[in-house]
Amino acid sequence: IHNKFSAYKIAFFIDDKEIFRSRYDTFSYSINGMAKLDRDYRLASLGYGYFYKLFRDIGNKLPFYNGDQVYHGVVSFGNDLDPAAPGDQDFNIKHLSGEHHTFEILISDFWQNQSRVTGTLRLSEMNLNHDDSLSVAQALHQDLVFNLDAEFYDTFARLQFTASHDVSGIPEGTGWYANGLSQNITLVRQDDRRFYGVWDLEKETIGPTPLELRYLDNSGQQVYQKEWLYFRAVPYGIKESLRTEDNLCKIVFHPNSLFRTMYVRSESVPIEDGDKYEHVGKIYSFQPLDVPMNRGVELYLTYPANDTLPQRLAIYRRNRNNGWNFVDNHLPGDYNQIRARIGSFGEFSLLRDTTPPVIKYLYPGHGHYLQNKTPTFKAVFRDDLSGISGESNMVMWLDGDRLISEYDPERRTLQYRVRKPLSSGPHRLLLLLRDRSGNESRLTHEFSVR
Repeated sequence: IHNKFSAYKIAFFIDDKEIFRSRYDTFSYSINGMAKLDRDYRLASLGYGYFYKLFRDIGNKLPFYNGDQVYHGVVSFGNDLDPAAPGDQDFNIKHLSGEHHTFEILISDFWQNQSRVTGTLRLSEMNLNHDDSLSVAQALHQDLVFNLDAEFYDTFARLQFTASHDVSGIPEGTGWYANGLSQNITLVRQDDRRFYGVWDLEKETIGPTPLELRYLDNSGQQVYQKEWLYFRAVPYGIKESLRTEDNLCKIVFHPNSLFRTMYVRSESVPIEDGDKYEHVGKIYSFQPLDVPMNRGVELYLTYPANDTLPQRLAIYRRNRNNGWNFVDNHLPGDYNQIRARIGSFGEFSLLRDTTPPVIKYLYPGHGHYLQNKTPTFKAVFRDDLSGISGESNMVMWLDGDRLISEYDPERRTLQYRVRKPLSSGPHRLLLLLRDRSGNESRLTHEFSVR
């Protein structure tokens, strides 16, 4: 939707019957975080923009919709759905039959300017049986090996098995849940080497999941290849901690951290050559990146016990430009750890900032003579890592008196407009800056008013 006022009302119809309706009015700030469930969080995190969901998702308690039940607006054509959701929640899924249906989406802004999308849904069952789907895959070369790549979604993992050489037929796959029950994996051929399958995560309570791939080598002998689908299932509504293998990084989930069960993966990432920052320890990557959290989680990173300057350490997140953004630097106690609350996963590292802010400009200049007795004092500065937070850490003083100045973050300019005319004679202007790591910069200019 491209409208400077955005959407006010959205209605979705199938066969001229209203399936879903939303109207965006006021709501409580206490459920502000649930706005992440109103749009498609995955598409937004990938940079594709904000797509409205035409249904009420799990955990969404926003008052915008015409139905209060989970999955209100979801339509099933043919096969019944077996959804899973936390807690005692009722579902409202409409079941329709038939192969052809008309649909309409009606969108309007607050002034009733409307746009309409109409179309026809043509339904047919997908046939996964290829000509060679009943024949076990056989290697056409020696030393055949399959490589597993997994792409995780909210409730399932998309598996891609890529063969090192061309194969005939389709391999057979099996996985095992934590309770010991097995599940066959139906694989679909993409080309001569790639095969795709799906693994249902909602039936898994712990993780990781062992997988097995079966095929014939070039002599006709059965080959069994073992793989692991690595993740940790974190249920909704409980407190749980996850630690990395080196025990230097910990994630703490609280009962209100998630909207639904999350399937977490973690790994350490090498520090790139030429990285200009001082990393203390490793870079830790946590996924999923594209699943929203409710109240977020606590991240703990451990620094060496003999570190002599922990007050300059902080947790940073890698941004899309391959730089680092400050998250937090809370020292929780005597456990040589830094703690931060994070609202989404990504790559994190402990960085030390010992560089003070850079003052680029301060007006009036040192030794200047002013004719104007009500000048505007200005300062321009920057801090390249931890940053400066809050007006209490960017202060101007005039002749020993603190000034109530204003900061413009877009221009990175601090200024103060003198309202009471200054007395003739010498004056002293002091600029004091302090970044989040406690590094300070100060600059004093002496000037005179004629």
